[in-house]
Amino acid sequence: MEIIKRLKKAYGVDIPIFLDEIKAVMSEYSTPYVFRCIKEAAAKGELIRYDESIYYIPTDTLFGKSALNPYAVIEKKYMRDGNKVLGFYSGWALLNAIGGTRQMPNVLEIVTNRESMRVREATLGRQKLLLRKPKCIITNDNEKILQILELANQFEFGDDGNAAVVDYAKTNRVTAKDLLRYAKYYPAKALKNLRNVLYELL
Repeated sequence: MEIIKRLKKAYGVDIPIFLDEIKAVMSEYSTPYVFRCIKEAAAKGELIRYDESIYYIPTDTLFGKSALNPYAVIEKKYMRDGNKVLGFYSGWALLNAIGGTRQMPNVLEIVTNRESMRVREATLGRQKLLLRKPKCIITNDNEKILQILELANQFEFGDDGNAAVVDYAKTNRVTAKDLLRYAKYYPAKALKNLRNVLYELL
């Protein structure tokens, strides 16, 4: 089908494709025609709906049609626009990722520029999410700094947590000066919880 040929060329397979992107690829056609093409492609198994307005072109595997990686969908929807950083994981997921805990939550916390509410629950595919509006706009330059401050705003670090945060800061070249510069956007408890980290970074 023409729609599949175009989407494969633009995005490839097993990649989340949003409805607006499909419309853009088929821009010379009317919206009702594009929806008809999507419906026909879906009926043939050439295009699979992952969630509302999110699709992908599957590949055939030994176990049937391929499944879309949910983290790829989350990243595209909330965290990245090409090379531009728009958001990041927070809470237990982030603390786990940097080695500060072994606990992994059922609900993933995400701080993203694409959220306008202070905090909101959502579901993407089968994954439950807790979306947060950032304290200040997230950029490529401040992503790692804000990650650390978000953690400090949620947790009182024990020894393992302090060590993990210090290592993460040093690996990503985050300085005490960086953290202090952005601390003004956070409650006082964030800076209090970072006192030992700041001491190690001085």
